[in-house]
Amino acid sequence: ARTLECGPIVNLNQGATQTFNFNVTVTATNAASLRNVATVTSPGDPVDPNNEDDIEVPVESIDVGLVKSVDRTRASVGNTLTYTLAVTNNGSAPNSAAVITDSLPAGVTFVASASGCTAAGSTVTCNVGALAVSQTKTFTFTVTVNPSVAPGTRLLNTASVTTPGDRDPTNNEDDAETEVVTEPVESIDVGLV
Repeated sequence: ARTLECGPIVNLNQGATQTFNFNVTVTATNAASLRNVATVTSPGDPVDPNNEDDIEVPVESIDVGLVKSVDRTRASVGNTLTYTLAVTNNGSAPNSAAVITDSLPAGVTFVASASGCTAAGSTVTCNVGALAVSQTKTFTFTVTVNPSVAPGTRLLNTASVTTPGDRDPTNNEDDAETEVVTEPVESIDVGLV
C-alpha cells in the first residue's frame, strides 16, 4: 500500500468543503476489487467516525475459455476429422486479442480451415482477436488420418487459448480424442423406394 497526502488545509470555515482529486492506474492484480481509505486529521479535532471514509472499486477481469470437440470419436485411416474450437470471454471486460494454438497429434495431416486457421508443421494457429463480454467465436479445421496409423491408436488433440491479462488460466485448454479402428467408419444413409 502507498500513502498519498493532500494539504495542508487552512482556514476552512464551518460548513465549508475542500475537494482534492487524483488519478491512479490499476496495475496487475488478482483482487476482485480495490479498497481505498482516506483519513483527515487536524489539531483539536477529536477522534471521530467522520474523520475516515473508504470506497471499494470492482476490478474488471478478462477470462477467455476454450472448448474443443471432434466430429468422430472413432475413425479409420484415410478418414477426415473436423475439429471445432469455441472461445468465449467469460470475464467482465473485453479482451484486446486472443490466439488459439493447437498441437496436432502424430498420425494426422492438416487439410484446411474455413475459419482462417493456419498450420506450420504440427501446430495450428487461429487468430481470435478481440472478444466482447460473453462473446463466443468458433473456429473449425480438418485433418486426415494418415495410412501409417496403427489400429488402436488414440489421437489426442490438445489446444489452448491465450490473451493478455487473462486472470483464469484453468479454462484455457481443452482436448478431443479419436480412436483409430480397423474397419472403415463411414456415415450410413438409408433410403426407401
